[in-house]
Amino acid sequence: MQPQDVPTVIGGSVALSCGVVGSAASFAVKWTHNGSDLREDNSFSLTNTTWRNVKIFELKIDGIRRRHTGKYRCIVTNAKGSVTSRKSRVYFSSSVIPYKVEVPRPAVVAAVGSDVELKCFFSGSPIPQVIWYKDGNKVTDLGFQFVRGVGSRFEAILELSNVTSSVSGHFVCVVSGVAGTAEGNITLFVGDGRVPEVKSLLLYRDIRKGSNITLQFFVMSETEPDVTWYKDGKQLKDPGTIKLHANGTYKAELLITLAQYSQNGVYALMAQNQFGTGSANIILAVKGAPEAPSNVTVKQTSFQTILVSWLPGYDGGADINFIVRYKISSSDVWTSSGKISGNLTSAMLNKEEEWNGVFVFSVLAVNQFGSSESSEVSVNLNGAILGGVIGGVCAVLLVIVVVLVIRRKNKKKKDPAQPLPAVQYSVVGEDPYTYADPNFGQSPPTQRCDTYSYVTIKPDAAAAMAAGSEYASISRPKQWEVPKRNVRLDKKLGSGHFGQVMKGYLKTKRGIQVVAVKMLKENADQQQKKEFLDELELMKPMVPHPNIVGLVGCCTKSDQPFIIVEYCSSGNLKDFLISSHGSVVYANMAGNSVSLTSRDLMSFAWQVARGMSYLSSLKLVHRDLAARNILVDKGNICKISDFGLARDIYEKKQYLKLGEAELPLRWMALESIFKGITTTESDIWSYGILLWEIVTLGANPYPGMNRDQVIAQLHIGYRMPKPQYCSDEVYAIMWQCWQQEPEARPTFLEIGKTLHRLMTAERISIDLNNFDASYINATEERDELVSRDLMNVNFRDVISTDCKLWRIRLMILLLSL
Repeated sequence: MQPQDVPTVIGGSVALSCGVVGSAASFAVKWTHNGSDLREDNSFSLTNTTWRNVKIFELKIDGIRRRHTGKYRCIVTNAKGSVTSRKSRVYFSSSVIPYKVEVPRPAVVAAVGSDVELKCFFSGSPIPQVIWYKDGNKVTDLGFQFVRGVGSRFEAILELSNVTSSVSGHFVCVVSGVAGTAEGNITLFVGDGRVPEVKSLLLYRDIRKGSNITLQFFVMSETEPDVTWYKDGKQLKDPGTIKLHANGTYKAELLITLAQYSQNGVYALMAQNQFGTGSANIILAVKGAPEAPSNVTVKQTSFQTILVSWLPGYDGGADINFIVRYKISSSDVWTSSGKISGNLTSAMLNKEEEWNGVFVFSVLAVNQFGSSESSEVSVNLNGAILGGVIGGVCAVLLVIVVVLVIRRKNKKKKDPAQPLPAVQYSVVGEDPYTYADPNFGQSPPTQRCDTYSYVTIKPDAAAAMAAGSEYASISRPKQWEVPKRNVRLDKKLGSGHFGQVMKGYLKTKRGIQVVAVKMLKENADQQQKKEFLDELELMKPMVPHPNIVGLVGCCTKSDQPFIIVEYCSSGNLKDFLISSHGSVVYANMAGNSVSLTSRDLMSFAWQVARGMSYLSSLKLVHRDLAARNILVDKGNICKISDFGLARDIYEKKQYLKLGEAELPLRWMALESIFKGITTTESDIWSYGILLWEIVTLGANPYPGMNRDQVIAQLHIGYRMPKPQYCSDEVYAIMWQCWQQEPEARPTFLEIGKTLHRLMTAERISIDLNNFDASYINATEERDELVSRDLMNVNFRDVISTDCKLWRIRLMILLLSL
């Protein structure tokens, strides 16, 4: 530290200082004035202080006279020699400039144990004296004070080390001298370094359209945080308000006036203080009369039959029905169809006489809050349709389709290396509509990276993620391969197209162990065998987890490999839930009667979330998360099965076909259906469907809809409504899982924490005493109901409709060739 040049005035005061690093006891200091040793008098005073390992020597001169001006040096000496500072000139200033003080940080927050610098910038002439005060008292033995500067701008600094909460307070730096007095104020807060914790009393709020609502969060923070509001992941311009609610708790509010449907969504508050950031979400549902249907189309399918179709608008947050009406354009009398289920987007209208003339058709939506405006369309109908002509055209189209199919098969035989066409959707075991989707790849890869499945997991990394004694549910054998002679197969547990699962008994050194044995059927090809063995390699490095079906061993030395896994005595969760229908007391597959409670169901949901959190930590994507793939063991322990490439042991009706692979449509996320993307976020969507299955005791998702309707309804934003006996908090989790943007969905860790809180709360989240019995019949798909309805359609309607279907199939087939 070197002395500075100091301007002054007659009668003023100046302070010169120099510093040296080293042991305080080993130095001696003297000052020189204009090259000679300083002759001390009453005007001079010498002091020294120590800060850390720095020795500070100060020369203060009061009552300045002309004899005091000149050049000063500081000479410090120890046993090894001496060092001399540069010259510091004290001179009379030609002018007096008033002092000004600026504080760069008027409020300083620091964590306990940290080092803090409080700063005041000042200017003016001549150089003044600086004194620090804390809470009105002069600072003497707290910290280290010094002044440094360049030109006419100076900086007063108070350094504080290893601060504690007692150092918190109001600091003032006072600058005074011949040119007057000025001061700067700094508030210092020393806390324990906690990031803000954001909480909401409610996870879900609903409001009538056109009303006002205030969204509210409580923020626990040592200092007032900066808050930002987001809707569906996008920052809002409205900053809202925040004010102190209680000691250490702030209340943040966002006022929404005249709420509209566009304000439906997930709102988030992000709170930030000097130590970090915290956030929380709340779902807002604006409810009211439904929006009017759009794109009303009318097609004549036979002499007396009209097909009216439409696209539904927003349902207003409640179950809706549609009403279809028609009239002759010149008449004021309407004929109504009656109420049509909100799950449908078309209706068949029949008249005894032919449709001939100009008709007006109207479609409107109704719910418990009111009705929409009607959407109308005027159509000129020409009357009769020639059934014979239609039949002939359909016959010609059928011949063309057969010829094209034969040509394509012959072409494949000639060129077996020909690449597959664009991936297609087709309903397995149902009417073979095909939807070409060029955004999909040829076939799902068996190796993926980043957030996709089947990365290579190192055992030590997996072990680190699974740290904790609770994961040691089964032990890891020294080697996985077991002799096939040690495995005895018993009854069949499940079967698919290419694989099956058998109950078995494994002979080990400790005795006989009951296991489940997965194997391929004889008709499995090399690709299925490869995927089967890939699943085995995926399971080997995984650390045992209480909610994951564990690998016990394998037999891979023969042409028919076995994968041997834990046996779960109570079967899959879907059957376990369905068996409870009709009573709150049900029997599981082991024959033991247990009571079904809200806590049981919440426990199932929490266990699955915990297991999926573990899988996602390994960067694994399940791709088929559903109640049928959750196994239940003794003590109602849920274990996730069929993760990775296991895609064969399915219930056939639940799947669409993607090339040679099958897809669980009703459990798939939007991006998986329409873009072919599967990530952890798409697993979270599937988890929301699984949670709905648990709440409805194993009902089939999207009840009353066939698969084509599911695709169409999801495309326009439909989500399954809340079961009446389900709490808002549980439904809010489902709703968050079904957000359109994957990034807006919660993580499995967040879901698990929320469910654990709900599970341990003294309240009923799923009121089984008011269980809706209509879900008992919701295990069959809409396709079967539609096929029964077709029995009542007259023969000419069937001919016309069938011809339309063949034309659609022909068009798609031509595009795929």
